[in-house]
Amino acid sequence: MFRRFMQLILSFLLFFQTATVAPITLAWDDSSPAGVTQWFNVYRATDINGPWVRVNGQNIPVDTPTYTDTVPVGQTYFWVVTAANEDNESDHSNTVTWRAVRPKPNAPINNRKIN
Repeated sequence: MFRRFMQLILSFLLFFQTATVAPITLAWDDSSPAGVTQWFNVYRATDINGPWVRVNGQNIPVDTPTYTDTVPVGQTYFWVVTAANEDNESDHSNTVTWRAVRPKPNAPINNRKIN
């Protein structure tokens, strides 16, 4: 199994006041030895203990360690990332938590780094 720590960077994107869904972009670094990771998977849950559902339809290439998900406003969600190859999938990364809310008019974009 891989040993790696992924740093997730959570970027909140501004959306319209009347929005019922909100986009969230996850970005991470892979600290696995070169050539070990062949792709990434992103999992989402509505409870920190799962169940976890894979949200990326296709494998995420190692040279593109980001994923944008869209979730309904008003619900708290949790995300984790795994590194994978043909033989194994890593343990979950640290967990990112976000509750999508409608922004106030003219609100600034809120970017926050999650360690």
